[in-house]
Amino acid sequence: MNDTENGILAIESGVVKALIRSFSVQPFDQITRLSTYIFLRITYCLDEIMNSIIDLNPFPALFRTLSTSSDFPHPYFDQFAISGYIQQLCNLFKQTNDNDDKDIASLCIGRLFRAKEILDINMRKEIIEHLKTLLDDKDEWNQTAAKQILKDLQINQVNKSEIEKDGFKLPI
Repeated sequence: MNDTENGILAIESGVVKALIRSFSVQPFDQITRLSTYIFLRITYCLDEIMNSIIDLNPFPALFRTLSTSSDFPHPYFDQFAISGYIQQLCNLFKQTNDNDDKDIASLCIGRLFRAKEILDINMRKEIIEHLKTLLDDKDEWNQTAAKQILKDLQINQVNKSEIEKDGFKLPI
């Protein structure tokens, strides 16, 4: 069997649905690296498989895995980096003309870099600048998410310096 056939089988047999459900409800300490790796392998595939996965609406569950809050780097950062998804989010952020896509990409990138320096200087400046603009967004959810993400980013001193540049103070 090839990767496409395996992906189709994983969808049809309910494996993908079970993984999404697990990501939605399981405590984070019970979500194994293996299950996230399996999901990444299945989703790193052809458009026809990706469309079937998108039909299952995995986004709330996946965003939940990005939403853990603590003073430590995101637990799945390495997996996202190795799979190339962080770079894909950065590319989306840079290339899209759609404001919603840009907002979502910046929020996801910010969550992934929680307590971790954004090494690419230009990306650090652009993401932090965009997150600051979301503090005044018309969407209250974007405001709240951006505020929390900026708090998490400033745990890292380099990010904090960028956030506080020009006298900016994060609202309480």
